[in-house]
Amino acid sequence: MARVDTADRMTYATGTNATHTDADASTPKSQQADMSDNDKTYGYVLSGATAGVVSERMTFATSTLVAHTDANTVENKSNMGGMGDGNGGYGYLAGAGWGDDPTRSERMTFSTGVLAVHTDVDLSYIRAASLAISDGSV
Repeated sequence: MARVDTADRMTYATGTNATHTDADASTPKSQQADMSDNDKTYGYVLSGATAGVVSERMTFATSTLVAHTDANTVENKSNMGGMGDGNGGYGYLAGAGWGDDPTRSERMTFSTGVLAVHTDVDLSYIRAASLAISDGSV
């Protein structure tokens, strides 16, 4: 799988897609996790294969993506599942294809943009290429 640092932006109203350099990643990534708050303010691109622990934050109002060290993962992981809680309070990152502790989970506090280990949601078993879903309510 190729690692890329280029971004495209889809315009839903017209159904078109085009290169959008303001959202290019600072490091080429693949197999990263993504999540966004429900306030439609920020989206996050978290870690990924060979990207190290580097995470980035998209500001939807300006369509720009920049490094956001408060959301760096504890360790480099790939194939994680990311999801939000449905009300813009928290996002969760779980599972991994590899890492020091692939069962360790982390929680994003959307109001501060900080990602931290959250052992209450650690996985009981290693799950690579995780998918995550939410019912959209708390």
